[in-house]
Amino acid sequence: MTSHFRAPTSEMPTWVRLRHDLRHLVLLGDYSAEEMLDVREAEALLEVLLDICPNAYALAHNFLLERQKAEHMKGGGS
Repeated sequence: MTSHFRAPTSEMPTWVRLRHDLRHLVLLGDYSAEEMLDVREAEALLEVLLDICPNAYALAHNFLLERQKAEHMKGGGS
């Protein structure tokens, strides 16, 4: 597993920055522990992570499969 992000292939939101060594993602802005991202910002962050994080797509896919499996086991879903 790599400890570096990939270089972004799309334009990143102005409030998200990668450090020059591609090892740290920085959220710009004033987010305290009590504040949360709104849906638009969360969706933008997810797009960034799927773009730059080598394992993000597989992790998201596995997460969704587990959620579907849990729903199926509860008797819900199709």
